[in-house]
Amino acid sequence: LKASLQTLIEEAEQIDASVVAGALREPLATAISEAKSVKGETKAELENAIAELRKIVEEARLSISSMNALQAEINNAKTFLDAIREGEEKTKLAEGIAQAQFAYESSTSTVENIKDAATALSQLLLEIKKTAQPKEGTCFDMTEYLVNPSFENKTTGWSVSKVVSGWESFDTWSDRPAADGIFFVSLCYQNITSIDLYQEVKGLPAGNYSVSAALRNTDGPSFVTDQHIYASVNGKEYKSDALKEVSGDRNNNWYYFEITDVELAKDGVLRLGAKSSGTGSGTNGWFQADKFQLFYWGKKVADGISELKSDRAVGVFPANGGVNVVADKALVLTVYHINGVVARQIDVHTGSNFIALPKGCYIIEGKVVGI
Repeated sequence: LKASLQTLIEEAEQIDASVVAGALREPLATAISEAKSVKGETKAELENAIAELRKIVEEARLSISSMNALQAEINNAKTFLDAIREGEEKTKLAEGIAQAQFAYESSTSTVENIKDAATALSQLLLEIKKTAQPKEGTCFDMTEYLVNPSFENKTTGWSVSKVVSGWESFDTWSDRPAADGIFFVSLCYQNITSIDLYQEVKGLPAGNYSVSAALRNTDGPSFVTDQHIYASVNGKEYKSDALKEVSGDRNNNWYYFEITDVELAKDGVLRLGAKSSGTGSGTNGWFQADKFQLFYWGKKVADGISELKSDRAVGVFPANGGVNVVADKALVLTVYHINGVVARQIDVHTGSNFIALPKGCYIIEGKVVGI
């Protein structure tokens, strides 16, 4: 028993207290100190010391996974923070990160406190993604809005529209390398006229999107037709290039496709997926798909401004050294540089207002104005 206690003490001392929930750090240190002071003159004394130390050690170890999960949320939020344009959302997220960091470092945080902090930060990040705008030339990964994008949960979230006949096979497999994770989806039918694998995504912010995914056909080049990925908004369809070849051991190589400049309006529904066509006789056109991803590139500046001016009438007229702005009521007018960065915010009164501006191109009330 003395040897077991000593081993347990050594194990406890190897635990990094900084990654243990704060409320357990002092009890762990106290338990180690008390275990070291045990003389072990009786069996009962040794057994009690081992039980007490083992209990706190197990609690400390279990808390580490929650601490790691919170740290991962903090790191994810910090990465997202760096990609956000200056504004209210950035300030709000920075405050949320600070609160989560406090919970992580606090000496009084319980495991429940740590879990709650991770949940709160995750929810805040999801909320801010709906309204924040990425910096120029950057994007937000919005793949979390897709259901089962890499088919690790069978075909959940996906539907198929098809014109086929004969036997059917729509399922996930893991007998070959996946593009992401373990599983991929395979759509094969005895006689193919057309296949459309898709899901519809709601709740996305308005703006510009790109979609990517991996496709392949493992039977050979004669089975390649026009397999491609697509996105559709209000009947307008955006298509990628088509699959053109097969390669690799057992034709296992994946080919990656991307669609860019997909424009989604406010409250719009984005449909995305993969399509192919065949002759109606044979399996030509079947495919496997994996790793769908969705990225948000932001809102066009003019689109963003047009949403703001729906309840007011403002006229903008170029003038020498600036612009004349005629408003039907007092308001705060935002002037943007052509790259979307705010140049000025001006209090405008009812009637005509002259605003002096340096030479350059600006966007004011959805209009591009040259000075």
